[in-house]
Amino acid sequence: MGWHRGYVAHMINRCHVCDRVNTAFNASAQELHPLPIQGIFDRWGSDHAGPFNPVSELGSKNVMVMIEHFTINPNVTPKPVKSAAITAQVFLGGFCADMVVVQK
Repeated sequence: MGWHRGYVAHMINRCHVCDRVNTAFNASAQELHPLPIQGIFDRWGSDHAGPFNPVSELGSKNVMVMIEHFTINPNVTPKPVKSAAITAQVFLGGFCADMVVVQK
């Protein structure tokens, strides 16, 4: 039973990938320091999800999810593909146009 432990340790010590990664599983957990949110529209989060099956009636199989962090208001927009051009179009052309706020 004991021979395999020495063999595994020997193989890990010879592994170049293991040597480069040099992962230690004894790291202590660090305290999280969340970034402050100053007010509405201060911070946004966005992500893509999909592809989903079945495809929507309009041909969209992906969605772009955007969240305004102050109000935690989600916005989900269907997208036919995950691409930079369509993401920019959804964010700048549609979503931001709906969120314009006039400040005095």
